[in-house]
Amino acid sequence: MLPEDFAARTLRREGPAAARWLREYPAVVEGLLRRWELRPTGRRQAGQVGVVHQVVDAANTTLALKLGWPDRWSRHEVRGLLAWEGNGAVRVLRHDPGSGAFLMEWLRPDTDLTGLPVAGALEVSARLLGRLHRPAGPDFPRAVDDHREQPDWTPRYASRLRELSRILDDVLAGEPEYLLHGDFHYENVLRDQDGTWRAIDPKPVRGPREYDLLPLLRNRVDEYPPHLDLETAVHERLEELLRLTGLDRRLARLLTHTRSLADANYAHRLGETGFEKVALAIARATA
Repeated sequence: MLPEDFAARTLRREGPAAARWLREYPAVVEGLLRRWELRPTGRRQAGQVGVVHQVVDAANTTLALKLGWPDRWSRHEVRGLLAWEGNGAVRVLRHDPGSGAFLMEWLRPDTDLTGLPVAGALEVSARLLGRLHRPAGPDFPRAVDDHREQPDWTPRYASRLRELSRILDDVLAGEPEYLLHGDFHYENVLRDQDGTWRAIDPKPVRGPREYDLLPLLRNRVDEYPPHLDLETAVHERLEELLRLTGLDRRLARLLTHTRSLADANYAHRLGETGFEKVALAIARATA
């Protein structure tokens, strides 16, 4: 019921804290299947922190049961989805506050936005973000709080990240805060059974709408025009996103620059030189 590679990754990443959660996982899922009168089909898909099980209810409707490790990013996932009520995002049908598990409509897993040309995918993304971004209350974490000083900041990037943290505090003071997806990229958008695009797998936070743009720049890097250097290509894709969304250029550049340097710090710490190179190119393009 629990994919072995997912269990091993979770244990490596989270350490002993995850051992009990992994042991109890099968019993939790079995209990939910009984209580909600669901039958597993055996089909499942594991992400970085969660597993989606395909199930069938008493009316023979195919649905998705998701249960994930409650890290600080994903623990608000179901609350964000419930707030959207299916408007631009996958619809939640039931949820279990004790375990964090929830039941949602089944989307077609082979239909994400990587199947569209980048230009078309950006158009769909802009429309969906316009539906997802709505005023947010204080019960969601602030997006920019992740960019306050962290213990894993490396000497290469710490000074600049501290400076950017101070700048963000000044620039964003008094700015309206919206409910954000938090991890909006091409593979986190799927079609439902009617062909409508829906966002999945949010890491809901509150903050300026421009915060959600970065993943659309750092993903599908191999599809940037080959005749352009990476920085120029990033700049042009960002300009297209701004044209489609009507978002603020100054905030978009500042937030993308900050998030990209945080990405570069993360990649540098793990020795992922390819990711660090891309993150630095985006940071330079938005400096």
